[in-house]
Amino acid sequence: MSVLEKGQLHGRVLVLGGADRMVLPILRSLGRRGIGVHVAWCSPGAWITRSRYLTARHPIPSPREDPAGWRAALVELTKRERFDLVIPTTDIENTACQLHRGELEPHMPLYLLSPEAFRASVDKVETMRLATALGVPCPRSVILTNPAAMDEGLEQISVPAVVKPCSSFAEESLYEKRHVRRVFSRDDLRRLVAEALVAGHPVIVQELVAGSGAGVELLAHEGEILYAFQHVRLHESVGWGSTYRMSTPVTPELLHASARLLRAVRHTGIAMVEFRVDPEKGSWHLMEINGRFWGSLPLAVAAGADFPFFLYEMLVRGKREFPPGYRNGVRSRGLTLDARWFGRQLRSSRDKGAAGWDVNRVSGSKLVVELARALTFRDHVDTLSRDDPGPFLAEAGDLAKLILRSLAGNTVAASLLIR
Repeated sequence: MSVLEKGQLHGRVLVLGGADRMVLPILRSLGRRGIGVHVAWCSPGAWITRSRYLTARHPIPSPREDPAGWRAALVELTKRERFDLVIPTTDIENTACQLHRGELEPHMPLYLLSPEAFRASVDKVETMRLATALGVPCPRSVILTNPAAMDEGLEQISVPAVVKPCSSFAEESLYEKRHVRRVFSRDDLRRLVAEALVAGHPVIVQELVAGSGAGVELLAHEGEILYAFQHVRLHESVGWGSTYRMSTPVTPELLHASARLLRAVRHTGIAMVEFRVDPEKGSWHLMEINGRFWGSLPLAVAAGADFPFFLYEMLVRGKREFPPGYRNGVRSRGLTLDARWFGRQLRSSRDKGAAGWDVNRVSGSKLVVELARALTFRDHVDTLSRDDPGPFLAEAGDLAKLILRSLAGNTVAASLLIR
């Protein structure tokens, strides 16, 4: 019997957003400790609604559903329920709350970053400026803001290259995310950059650096690191991040660079600093700073790096010391996203244009070994937990339906599975 069934709740948290792979580990982390977890801005069909650790789902309007009235609805809910902490999750929820913090903070204990820390995490130009000032290596880059300067700027960058929006979201279109794109030809680079600039979206063009993705996850108070964790991406894609990843020891150089970045903006809260690491050359480069919960959070919690509870303890109970260490070599995969990774690997042998999921293409023999490992469930699955099976059953059911429709020749289902 869970603490929820025993009625031993001590604490109440509201989580804003329905992103399963971020919200589910928060639900489980806090719920297992007797903290009641409510969610809002979450669809009724989300997998997290099947979790035994969900105390309540509140159907208040989100910023997209009611741009004029969402703030009043959120304030009224928090006044009625008297939460200890309100946690926005994805970039969308965080950006909406940051932009209107003056209207929200007087009425609720809202977890937000300082303006300086927020800019460093969402504005990629600001991220580069900060990193350059601190001597943190970044890929060769050029910032382009208008078509007239495009040709001169692109001459400085070789292909393959990465085209990044200067900001993933704009205030006037919070729910239209601008994605990072990889290009492998000069013609595609010119076309993609021109389309963005004509639409009024400034971009950063970076040379593609070799290596694998690594994330250093941190808990900090006023820029001082209280806890650190690191993972490496085993399967990844552009746009979705890692679909399969493993916990590793913290690399001192990456931790030092991350600490300098967070200390410079007096960061308070959680963060994931992403790097590209090339072990053959012994080099590494900063990719970005995420100032909110990240998609690979299930791995951190499975390995013992319990960031949701650590954040609650720091902000609500004033704790500043946390036991160091976690289990290395722990692996965790997102069931649906990793199925898409396998689908893309199979397709890429026939479709050389599968760039979005072609970050770490593997040989046919290795793919068979990888698939066998996945089918034997030797690793953690993000949604799977013995004490909370509902979310996994919901995801597995949705994935099975998608695969069956794809096998039956449904082109929409097939495109969803391998996109």
